[in-house]
Amino acid sequence: MEAFHLIRTSTSILLGCFLLSVAACASAQAQTWRVYAVPGEVYTTQVAPSIPDGWALSPDSSHNVLAGITIYDGPPEGNASLVYDKQSRKKHMLFLTWTLDGDSKKAFWIVCRYAGTTIQLKRQLPAGIKALRVTFDDLVKTEGEPTVEKIEYL
Repeated sequence: MEAFHLIRTSTSILLGCFLLSVAACASAQAQTWRVYAVPGEVYTTQVAPSIPDGWALSPDSSHNVLAGITIYDGPPEGNASLVYDKQSRKKHMLFLTWTLDGDSKKAFWIVCRYAGTTIQLKRQLPAGIKALRVTFDDLVKTEGEPTVEKIEYL
């Protein structure tokens, strides 16, 4: 009878562990990536502080597309850029993921770089973001680098 009780208890423990594992997986899968919208393009006009004698300024508006992003721990002026901590591929798509401490009091920032200009846009990320994932397309290049296709967060 003791052996039966031991087997039944072990089975109950194993079943409990299995159910906890299933619940944990379901919880992890319930977290879905949501799109984090950034400007895909900006229009810029350059200004020349001085013009050589004999020349005239011919201003031209430029259409500049998103060329890349950088994630910062704190305001970008502090130069504390973060390196992604996970990289994966699926065919020609490259996925880079930054794990952020969503419960932290720290402020994380995103900076968007644009092709053909030194203009960058920066913004503090909303509090509570736990991860940021950027999808790049290796088949489409922007300034020689894979093009940003999508930015998502948890």
